Amino acid sequence: FQRLGLVPKFIEFLDPTSPNCSAHNVHLVQALVQSSEDLESLYSCDIAQKLSTLCIYMTAQKASDYYDPALGMVSTLLYTLLQDEAMAAEETSVVWLARNECFLGAVPALASLCVPTEDDGTKQSSNALLQDCEAACQCLLLLAHLYPSSVLPPGEATDSVCRALETGNVTIQKRILKTILWVVSSGDQSAISATFERLEDTVRSLMSEEGVVGDLAAQIMAGVQGVGAEDEDPYDEDFE
Repeated sequence: FQRLGLVPKFIEFLDPTSPNCSAHNVHLVQALVQSSEDLESLYSCDIAQKLSTLCIYMTAQKASDYYDPALGMVSTLLYTLLQDEAMAAEETSVVWLARNECFLGAVPALASLCVPTEDDGTKQSSNALLQDCEAACQCLLLLAHLYPSSVLPPGEATDSVCRALETGNVTIQKRILKTILWVVSSGDQSAISATFERLEDTVRSLMSEEGVVGDLAAQIMAGVQGVGAEDEDPYDEDFE
């Protein structure tokens, strides 16, 4: 694709206003992203902004055929970036953070997809719906690694995250709680206060759950209260 100069043309398929934007073509772009060894060429075609816009569009239109490939691409791009050793260099990190910041504009849309609802206006099976919810949670968690102070703004996003914690399965709850833990571990008091005002009661109620969900809820509450903060290492590589 790159040798033939087709990468820009394929990435244009992600534009919801393009007549070539279809679920089939979005799957084609996903295959391109997953096989690419050159992130630079993808980002030079503005793939992050186009994907962010597509996520907002597909959520508003309940275009469920787009969910899997679009969320898969967001996850692939962010995961590849986080695994790149060059990100350890501050200068390189600043550049790539700026290139992906547009995904924060899609956070309310991604957060709404984290909520499993049977009557969501789509024709998805319950299994496909849960898989998409889990994938959306994964996208939020990866964004939290990069933008812990900005990933959960108050309002629509935190409302959706709260509902996801209340109605989601263990995987959804685990990924959302880890996302919140990144916010808490950021040390940004204004971000913590804004995010946690809506979520405190729900997180506190999950402390009684057995296993990882209860443990994560307890870590969050301890972090908010300033207990055990010195023992926490939020910069691990647990992306799941």
